[in-house]
Amino acid sequence: MKIKQHNILLLLLLFLFTCNICAQSKTIKGYDIKGEEVIFIFNVNDYPNIKNNGDTIDDVYVSGEFNNWARDQWPMLKVSDSIYQLKKSLSLFTSDFGWEFKFIINGMHWAEPSSDFENSVDAKDSNGFPLMVYNLKFYSAFATDYGNISFKLKGYKDAEKVILSGTFNRWG
Repeated sequence: MKIKQHNILLLLLLFLFTCNICAQSKTIKGYDIKGEEVIFIFNVNDYPNIKNNGDTIDDVYVSGEFNNWARDQWPMLKVSDSIYQLKKSLSLFTSDFGWEFKFIINGMHWAEPSSDFENSVDAKDSNGFPLMVYNLKFYSAFATDYGNISFKLKGYKDAEKVILSGTFNRWG
């Protein structure tokens, strides 16, 4: 009986290990959060539609829900041959938990993220219809150095009791 239990335990551990490897195959791209800043990161090597089109990159901008999809308001700084960055304070992103965005190259080429990016989402038009492309999603909720996360519930200032539920507390 102990041998069966041992084998079951080994199979379970192997299954969990395999799931962990598969779960890590996708990566978050396009931004990083360091302290009180979000750093938008455009790496041309992550975007074949830009890398392979043959155009010289003169400028890269961040365009998204947070700046009304402006094509020329948030310029990025070139930090290497293939990487551009833009640092912004996280305090600019307090009204929503998630923001969709893309990079725009030379004012006209949208960098199309791959569905392999963990944070890519189906883009929709203003009426909610699919656009057959992807946007990146930037999640502004983050843990502080003490492990705390702040959530805001819009429109319910006078609520006496709010219950936060999710996978982190088994929906309880």
